[in-house]
Amino acid sequence: MTGQLVELTQVETSVEAEVIISMLSAYAIYAYTPGMKGRNEPFFILVVDADLEDAKALLNAANEDAGD
Repeated sequence: MTGQLVELTQVETSVEAEVIISMLSAYAIYAYTPGMKGRNEPFFILVVDADLEDAKALLNAANEDAGD
């Protein structure tokens, strides 16, 4: 992996974070969420800067599908 990790999105639960990371992984996009969080702190989803636009497009498409 080369490049910098940048923030893709924030979610409220570890389950949401794992679902997003799993989906991105299926498209060969490395995604990561830093370690333990305190109460009421969001989970940050990070991706490699070179993959940011593709990751945003996939996340937006998944959110649109969920809204159907």
